[in-house]
Amino acid sequence: METGFLVSRDSVEPVIYVIVVDAYIYIGETTAFPAQRWSSHLAPGGSLRKKLFAIDDRFTDWWKPLQFFSFSCASDLQYFKESQRKTALQAVEHQVHCDLGSRPGRLSRKLQVISDTEKTAPRFWRDWRSTRVIAHRIVEDLAAALVQHSINR
Repeated sequence: METGFLVSRDSVEPVIYVIVVDAYIYIGETTAFPAQRWSSHLAPGGSLRKKLFAIDDRFTDWWKPLQFFSFSCASDLQYFKESQRKTALQAVEHQVHCDLGSRPGRLSRKLQVISDTEKTAPRFWRDWRSTRVIAHRIVEDLAAALVQHSINR
């Protein structure tokens, strides 16, 4: 099994993480160590597995290749009040989804986003400008990481 990991030095918490499986991309956020979230997505009954099997119930190659990325938001979120940081992180995740959904060509290869923020996007968030800037940086970093850590297809 081929895997790729890019975990920044300070990405213990909070982070936006990305899992790339074949032609699919799954985006999430956590304030814990990203590998804990990744393992829950990959476990039987995990949300990533469910999404892949919903796309194609015969999906058997989902273990190859896998790439895992995490992007620290700690320094970006320090400017928000402590009580707002989790919501700000959710807003950043939502903006990453929107950014990739509206401009999928920003990445080095075509990837279908299979995660969503329908249930987790903040409804009463007001500082979308700040979180949009953070999200754009993450998408740019992801694009560079996918080129640098490309797995031959």
